Amino acid sequence: MNEAGANQGRLDGSVSEAGGRLPRRDGSVSEAGGRLPRRDEVAAAASGVPSEQFNTAGPMSGALSEQFGTGATVLVVMGVSGVGKTTIARSLAARLGWDFADGDEFHPQANIDKMASGHPLTDDDRWPWLHAIAEWIAEHVSAGRGAVVACSALKRSYRDILRGPGVVFVYLAGDRATIARRIGGRHGHFMPESLLDSQLAALEPPGPDESAIAVDIGPGPSQIVDQVVRQLRSAPGASQVTRG
Repeated sequence: MNEAGANQGRLDGSVSEAGGRLPRRDGSVSEAGGRLPRRDEVAAAASGVPSEQFNTAGPMSGALSEQFGTGATVLVVMGVSGVGKTTIARSLAARLGWDFADGDEFHPQANIDKMASGHPLTDDDRWPWLHAIAEWIAEHVSAGRGAVVACSALKRSYRDILRGPGVVFVYLAGDRATIARRIGGRHGHFMPESLLDSQLAALEPPGPDESAIAVDIGPGPSQIVDQVVRQLRSAPGASQVTRG
């Protein structure tokens, strides 16, 4: 992902704590409220599904169609660092005419500094970050506005915080060699290649009971976007997945 300067655009340079209110971005979030309910527990069970099963484009189960009919769809483009989350998410948002957010912008500076120094984040580091993204998602669903956010969402327990009516995960899958080559070729990003293995170890691909689409990162960005949009529009009840 091209996420240099990920902290840019955050009001007051901070992100709210879990359950707090997300600082506004200029014009990117509706004023219609939509507060995310606090969750006392987060499921921690791994899906246990081998990543090799997710190297083709397509919906992973009938769970996808259950997310439509809510009045708004929010796509969470997920995967490890280097798969192109920001590029694909931004392109999807442009194609569909929806709002876009880069999940890295929700990180507090302490998280960015920690990753930049080569130290992986802990779950405790991630909870406030995930709750801030979840509130952004909830505001869009409540306001009836389609949106796309790039967020690693590596574990099922992380996705449990983000998921809800209208939320669909887009899992960008690829082999380690391809991802490492991409990370090595980008400049100005705080995430070093040395953290790739820790991300791959933490990765729990979406299970068949999750509302998700899996896409291989081999094709070019425009082809990946075409595949995702085609799958979204073919899902029952997905008539609102149109530009504008």
